[in-house]
Amino acid sequence: MAHTIKALAISIGAALALTSLPSHAEITLLKQDPQAGDPLSRLNFTVGGSIRPQFNMMTGDGDKGSYKRNGFDGGTRFRFAADYYLFDDISWISYYELGVNIPALFDWDNHYAEGANNTTRRMLYTGLKSDTWGTLTYGQQNSIYYDVVGVKTDIWDYDMIGQAPGNGINGDYDGSYRSRNMLKYKKTVGDVDLYGSYLFEDSEYLPGNGLRYKRKGGGSVGADYHIMKDLTWGTAWNGWCLTARISVSPRSESGCSLSDILIPDAPEKYFLSSEQTEKLLYKSLEGRRDTGSTTRKE
Repeated sequence: MAHTIKALAISIGAALALTSLPSHAEITLLKQDPQAGDPLSRLNFTVGGSIRPQFNMMTGDGDKGSYKRNGFDGGTRFRFAADYYLFDDISWISYYELGVNIPALFDWDNHYAEGANNTTRRMLYTGLKSDTWGTLTYGQQNSIYYDVVGVKTDIWDYDMIGQAPGNGINGDYDGSYRSRNMLKYKKTVGDVDLYGSYLFEDSEYLPGNGLRYKRKGGGSVGADYHIMKDLTWGTAWNGWCLTARISVSPRSESGCSLSDILIPDAPEKYFLSSEQTEKLLYKSLEGRRDTGSTTRKE
C-alpha cells in the first residue's frame, strides 16, 4: 500500500506599492480598427520581450568558476498578445510568453545550469474581455497572488525568494506564480480590482526527490484597492489540495521503487477486519499480562 499524504496549503499576503511599476515597450504589428466586411481589421496584435543577461558574484571566491559568476540568462522572454473585437465591448484575447535561455540554446559552457531547458512556456492563455462584465481567462497565467501582492515587490532578481512562489513546491504548480490550468476572473468596481480563480486538477509533478505530487484542485481570491494614483493596497488568499506519494526509496544506492514491492490498490481480502484486529490486540494484551504475572524460577 503506497504512502499517501494529503495536504491543504493556504497562503495569505498583503503588500503596498508606493510607486508605479515600469512598463515594457511593445510593438504593434496590427492595430485594431473595426471596418465592415474586413475581419482582420478587428484584430490588435502586439509583440514584445526583453533579453536579460545577468551576473551574480558572491563575496570572496566561493562561487569562482560558477555559471552565475561567469554570466547567465536572467529570464529572457518574448511575448505575443492578440485582442480580437467581437461585439459591443467584448473582445477575445490570447497571450503567449516564451522563455529562452540563450546560453543553453547556443551551448555556451559554464554559462547555464546543468540540465537547464533551452526554452520554457511561461504563459499561454485565452479568454474574453469586457469593460462592463470583466475579464475571464483560462490557461497558464499569473496567479492572483502574484498579480495583487507579488508583482509589487518583484523588481530585482531573487526578490521572490521571500514570497510564496519561492517557498512552495513549485510556483507554476501550487498556484502561487504562473499557475497552470487556471480559470481566472477580474472585475473593476470603482477603485477596487476584484479577482477570483479556480485551479483545475493537474498532471503529476515529479520534483526529483522521490515524491510524486498530484494537484486535486484549488482556488484564489484577491482585491487591489487603488488608494491614489501611485498607491495601491493588495491582499490575496490562495488555497489548494494535493496528494503527495512516495515513489522512490530514500536509499538511492538500492535503486528500488516502492511500486515494485507494494500494491497500491490491493484487494480487500488482504486487509484485516475490525473484529480480527480487536482479537489480535486482545490476545497480545493477554499474553503480556500472563508474562508479567509469572514468577521467575531459579
